[in-house]
Amino acid sequence: MSMQDRISAAIAGIYDSAVDRAEWARTLGQIADLLGGTAVSMKLERGVSLRYLASDGLAEEAKVEYQNHYRKIDPVMNFLSGAPPGIYGSRRIVPGRKAYETPFYNEWGRRNDIVFCIHALAFRETERTAILSVSRSAAKGEFDDQHESLLTLLLPHLKRALRLETRMAAENARVSLISEALDRWTSGVVVVDERRHIHLTNKAADLLLAEADGIRCENGRLCAASSTQNTALQRLIARVTGGGVLDSGRLLLARSPDRHPLALELVSYAGSHGLAAGRSLALVFIVDPGLRAARPERRLQDLYLLTRAEAALATAVSKGGGVKAAARALGIAPSTARTHLKSVFGKTGTARQAELATLVAASCGRVG
Repeated sequence: MSMQDRISAAIAGIYDSAVDRAEWARTLGQIADLLGGTAVSMKLERGVSLRYLASDGLAEEAKVEYQNHYRKIDPVMNFLSGAPPGIYGSRRIVPGRKAYETPFYNEWGRRNDIVFCIHALAFRETERTAILSVSRSAAKGEFDDQHESLLTLLLPHLKRALRLETRMAAENARVSLISEALDRWTSGVVVVDERRHIHLTNKAADLLLAEADGIRCENGRLCAASSTQNTALQRLIARVTGGGVLDSGRLLLARSPDRHPLALELVSYAGSHGLAAGRSLALVFIVDPGLRAARPERRLQDLYLLTRAEAALATAVSKGGGVKAAARALGIAPSTARTHLKSVFGKTGTARQAELATLVAASCGRVG
């Protein structure tokens, strides 16, 4: 492979690594080979914290020792901590025999056969610094001007790739947070296109689709259980994703005789990037009326400062049947139940049992 091909491969590897962090080790190996190095590392520093993004040719024990102790006494890294981005040879920072007299070299560098180094300070932003270091053994000799020129050629690509990786990491973290939030939602959430192809689901939707009672996934498409309701679902999705024909819609899907129907609400969504680029999607929210939130009494206690007895009564009353039925279910006297209910009304700002039932459902039926 020609030198130009090797340089091109290293540059391509740098950008591949920005997308997939696991590629950094291979890419650093290419850079070390390009410069005739015996070891290479990419370090990210934030304040006093040091993290190896990747390395090649450097023993794990040596990295741990460096992180825990020798970074503090590394004269080159201490110099770079205040230097602008650029290429730096360690012998220019600590010239001549002085390098061999430092505790850092005698205690760590010599033992790991790291004698000559060249560093690319890719960027410094607030307290965040990225440094690529390539080292050579004594037998390999010092880096020369040609090696510095090669690293100078790679420096802007390193800078762009690392900044791209930072932005992508932030976006991935944001997406993961949104995904986790959706998975804690007790209602099912499904994203479909105009042909009912499923693009995204949360955990609640996965459970409902796996049950296949009223709604299911068939060949990657969202389907209702019966042909009649499937046609109705298909038409509603087509209208909601039809470019302004309908912004939203609702549908009940029948299930087994002993279960409440599923309540579906569809909302149109048209974005400019990602899944929605160039198409209209439908957000399908699936509510199972028979699903109760885990420990609703505890939530009512936390939200409205109810006592345990008051929360239990509020939950029982919200199921219907009145105060007497709730008292029987809880094993308390009707007069005690009425006393608790009066206190519940005062704390929740409600005045009627139907109003309380609505409040309980709204307070306890969303997150699980």
